[in-house]
Amino acid sequence: MAAERNTGHDTPKRKTEVPVSGPPAFPRATYRLQLTPDFGFRTATAVVPTLAKLGISHIYLSPILMARPGSTHGYDIIDHGRINPELGGEEDFRQFSDTLLIHGMGLILDFVPNHMGIGVGENRWWRDVLEWGRESPHADWFDIDWEPAEPSLHGKILLPVLGDHYGAILERGELSLRYDAELGGFSIRYYEHAFPVRPHDYGDILRRGMSAGHADDNVLALVMAGADSLRAGDRETGGVLGRRRTANVVKRRLSELLAGSTEARAIVAAAEDAFAGDPTRPSSFDDLDTLIDRQSYRPAFWRVAAHEINYRRFFEINDLAALRMERGDLFDTAHRLTLDLIAEGRVQGVRLDHVDGLWDPEAYMRRLQAEARHALLKGIDLGVVAPYPGADTGSPLGPSPFGPDQPLYLLVEKILAPHERLRDLWPIAGSTGYEFLNQVLGLFVDPAGEAGLDRVYARILETPPSYPDIVLAAKRQVMEESLASEIGVMANRLNRLAKRSRATRDYSRMALRAALIDVIAHFPVYRTYVDPHALPDWTDANTDTADTARATIDDQDRRDLQWAIGRARKMARSPDLSVYDFLHDVLTADLARAEAGHPPAEVLEVAMRVQQLTSPVMAKAMEDTAFYRYVRLAALNEVGGEPDRFGVSAAAFHHACQARLETWPFGLLATATHDHKRGEDARTRLALISECPEAWSHRIQRWQDLNHRRVAVLSENRRAPSANDEYLFYQSLLASWPLALAEVDPDGQLQPLDDTALSDYADRIVAYMLKAVREAKVETAWTAQDPEYEAALESFIRSVLSPSLGTAFLSDMAAFVARLAPAGVVNSLAQTTLKLTVPGVPDLYQGTDLWDFSLVDPDNRRPVDFEARAQALADARSALDLLPHWRDGRVKQALIAALLDLRSHAPRLFAHGSYEPLEVTGPHANRVLAFARTAPAIEGQEAGAPRLLVVVVPRLVWPLMDGAFLPLPMGWDDTAVVLPETEPFATTSLRGILSDSQAAEGLRHAGSGHLPLSRLLSDFPVCVLTDGA
Repeated sequence: MAAERNTGHDTPKRKTEVPVSGPPAFPRATYRLQLTPDFGFRTATAVVPTLAKLGISHIYLSPILMARPGSTHGYDIIDHGRINPELGGEEDFRQFSDTLLIHGMGLILDFVPNHMGIGVGENRWWRDVLEWGRESPHADWFDIDWEPAEPSLHGKILLPVLGDHYGAILERGELSLRYDAELGGFSIRYYEHAFPVRPHDYGDILRRGMSAGHADDNVLALVMAGADSLRAGDRETGGVLGRRRTANVVKRRLSELLAGSTEARAIVAAAEDAFAGDPTRPSSFDDLDTLIDRQSYRPAFWRVAAHEINYRRFFEINDLAALRMERGDLFDTAHRLTLDLIAEGRVQGVRLDHVDGLWDPEAYMRRLQAEARHALLKGIDLGVVAPYPGADTGSPLGPSPFGPDQPLYLLVEKILAPHERLRDLWPIAGSTGYEFLNQVLGLFVDPAGEAGLDRVYARILETPPSYPDIVLAAKRQVMEESLASEIGVMANRLNRLAKRSRATRDYSRMALRAALIDVIAHFPVYRTYVDPHALPDWTDANTDTADTARATIDDQDRRDLQWAIGRARKMARSPDLSVYDFLHDVLTADLARAEAGHPPAEVLEVAMRVQQLTSPVMAKAMEDTAFYRYVRLAALNEVGGEPDRFGVSAAAFHHACQARLETWPFGLLATATHDHKRGEDARTRLALISECPEAWSHRIQRWQDLNHRRVAVLSENRRAPSANDEYLFYQSLLASWPLALAEVDPDGQLQPLDDTALSDYADRIVAYMLKAVREAKVETAWTAQDPEYEAALESFIRSVLSPSLGTAFLSDMAAFVARLAPAGVVNSLAQTTLKLTVPGVPDLYQGTDLWDFSLVDPDNRRPVDFEARAQALADARSALDLLPHWRDGRVKQALIAALLDLRSHAPRLFAHGSYEPLEVTGPHANRVLAFARTAPAIEGQEAGAPRLLVVVVPRLVWPLMDGAFLPLPMGWDDTAVVLPETEPFATTSLRGILSDSQAAEGLRHAGSGHLPLSRLLSDFPVCVLTDGA
């Protein structure tokens, strides 16, 4: 298979017993599986039949390429050409793939184009760069600044891996010279790290060993002579390639010698000892220091990274180095295996991680689609890939359902601002669905409760917080601390560019740096997208001829940039505001067209690189900082969300669904992901406090009173937990509290709490809250931990959740959860129904086919009990039958199975059917969302397939519940859904998918088309009607 190949697209192979018909042309529903060394391909293979029975059409896998040993997520890839052996490798993947194909299912891979794991030396490309510096063939594959502002780093890479200052580490003897037989050369060792020594220095190293009295021999002399020739810089015999050949000979001969010569091993051991200093004599480390200084890297204290690191990272993670995927040679190498898997018919789609980190996302996607087309055509020729329907019209591949020039089902991880749209020109099927996650959640947040929750939060904090101010401060903190180095690099580039023209040369580096921070701090989106192909002077070997008719930046991006620059200018303290005009012209690339002496290529270089920086600033500041500082209603603090945007109207939701149908009908609809802050059912439960702010206020006051003696007073009169952290703690309990700890008997009395379950839950909450307060960076932080505060916080949590110490609080919390849980479940079933019926492809995150009350990772990546899910599915009970047993979650799974079965019988209805909001009348019309979908009349329509769908779900139901599980029928009064009098509604008989009593014909009042909610939702919380048999 491709995992063993190193060149080209070799002939795909697939077992002959696997059918060639393949999975559906487009996904009906996806299911995300998180692979780990403990949950590899074999375990995933065993799950496939259950997911097929559930109705899933495509498995959506976390990255499968070779990652760092022990990786629990797979995003730290170290080899794009191998399937991860810790997941089972090629053989197990092949078995998994065959099983999918046998079940008629497809595979969507999560691919990471932006960065690689560099870790402790497992990445051979990175090791080669460390060993050879700029002469490495991979040096330009990583985004390294070889000429940073710090002179001592010219031609070197900063490696911020040391636990203390370099001098202290060196003189304690923690750095050492060692020969690594496995790596085939000398390395500088620092615990698990092994930094390669350049072969040029092998002669000096071996001479030190011989000076200890060991005799030389002819073979060793040849090794030393070869190494010395590298030191001499002999450039006349083959240049770089010649030197690398010589180095390979040197290393091979040394390895052979060490394998067969005791004397040679003694010389090497003596050399290692010679470079080992004595901690009592600091000067004894001078030789090792000199050797390290000659390398193409500089080991440094890890804290130095924030200010001096000179390679682009994934956010601020030092072990993840960014790639320059815009380079053609890197693209070909990195995608070879994935394209081979596409050609073999084993991969039907790709999800692109962090596309905002790429130099030119659109160009990258177009290249990937073009290569995928070649791969798919190869697979069709060999009979292992099925063409799209309609291939007989002239194209062997057939018309792609995703649009022209989009043969591959391609998704992007893209966080959109509320006003932002996905780029129309991108050759993709859509995004991974964060926008839907927040849209559907907003339906269950009551805008009428905003003022009440504002009062609660203001009372707790004493000073009403401003979310925009919190985000602004967090952005500035991120840029001044964890990403200060990246800001410095951009300031240097801006400074060099400014000095290229007399019109701008008076802008100082510090003024440019300050202005850049101001502008990025006010950026309203994750990034903009300057188009380098629009400029005739742009000369890049990897781009086509420039299209002078294209704008360098589109209108949306220009407005966002102008807004950011306008806000920055307004708040600036500098007397010279013209620096913001310069930044405007650079970041829009207008300066590249101007005749001001600024080389267009340099202008674009700066503009494109700033774009790669704004996204991590936004993500770290908002998602990983502000979301933990501003917790008015924590359910809103979700990836892609805006915590100060309170609720989504039914009209706004309908509009978003109609827009999705018109633009991205095959984009994913997510309600839970591996990156979510709270599980999908935790959010819908927590959203209920927006409907009962007064009850919530009284509860919070009571809990604070019950627990105030457990709050610690620390040095400088700080309290632990802080008022904000304590408020987040209570919301987190309400959201994630296990239903097993809120059981009530038939008389409504709370059952005794299980001590073991409570202890396990306390462990989860402690881990979550420690992560939350470190992310907030107020009382403690990942890089500046406050042990006193963290210990006091853990003590508070464990005492509050202790069965012996927190009895009154635990009983009260459990009682409140028991009171809210039924309404939360109604919200969850409504959310699930919408995800499975509105335009788009529903995506289920692993385990969420039952209740999902998880918190942020690693809590949301705990092992899933698939055996229990398989057994529940095998019981084949209807959602209606399981409703009385709602606590175990099987009703949610049954609802999913029923709706996915409907999707499988009506693929055209769900892929192409219209979306029409339905009118709702009556006193509770605002508590209902209803719509209809009609399949287009197409020749060859599936016989008997449903063509009409009517969906009705409740929202904001707390006032109608009154402790009951279902919204009370009498509470709906005369609220009704109105069906249009036009076709196909007027003459079509409808049936209920979930309940016989929901059959529309029996509910109509003498053909009036009014469907009363009191009967539609009398025995099940949601209603789905179709015209199918």
